[in-house]
Amino acid sequence: MTAPQQEAPPVVGVEMLAEQVRRVQTLRNDLAGRQEELGEAQRQFLVAHAAQVLVIKERAAEVEAAEMALRALAIDHFTRTGETKPTAGVEVKQRNVYAITDAVAALAWAKSSGVGLVPESIDEKAILKVATVSTLPFVSHTTTPQAQIATDLDKVLVTVGSRPRGPEGPAGPRGTQ
Repeated sequence: MTAPQQEAPPVVGVEMLAEQVRRVQTLRNDLAGRQEELGEAQRQFLVAHAAQVLVIKERAAEVEAAEMALRALAIDHFTRTGETKPTAGVEVKQRNVYAITDAVAALAWAKSSGVGLVPESIDEKAILKVATVSTLPFVSHTTTPQAQIATDLDKVLVTVGSRPRGPEGPAGPRGTQ
């Protein structure tokens, strides 16, 4: 009994290639046209809503500045009192910070241990990772406070009954602050 013979794959002719080239060209042109239409619609939207876009950008900058101030106040309060939850919606957590204080000693240790060694230099990230689980004499370790603000302050503040008023009433415009 003989094994069945496999058919040879069809020979791709120049016509098939040319047809596929035209298909790709058509699809690319259609894509480019749709992207151009969408871009124009986006430009028209931005022009029509320029005032709202500007207000949103300004409000986002205000929120960022207010959050930075809140974090600074929370860290200042923590530094003075040690209190990690000074008010609803704000918590101060301790963040471990490691830094190599002696590069020569770090390189010698990397050579002897084989960890964190890049040819004739050190992989600082690898050494600092080791320092999180093992004391290394050439790495300093400090703990710094980091203030975190609850993402959903409305939920947190309603729970404790102290929801602040926004510029346009209890919840601000459209439920925002």
